[in-house]
Amino acid sequence: MEEKHVLEAEHKEYVKEQRTQNAGKLSKSIEMQFKKYNSEIAKIDQKINIIKEKIDYCMTADYLLSLQRRYAMEADEKRKKSKSKKC
Repeated sequence: MEEKHVLEAEHKEYVKEQRTQNAGKLSKSIEMQFKKYNSEIAKIDQKINIIKEKIDYCMTADYLLSLQRRYAMEADEKRKKSKSKKC
């Protein structure tokens, strides 16, 4: 999120400087910079959405039950190994 805010601030400053230099007109370089900015923002938003989906999945009942089963199986294996070593 911080990366997105920094990118937005840099872009706003760049556009502001270009407009003052070019008397309010947009040049080709500004348009290209804007396209680059939009693509970077889209990539950051996509990463944020992927992370949010992973968080949502980790909080589902199915995922939590699968964790519980895995830990139970691991505990059973440890008990079996410790019993076999004692004999």
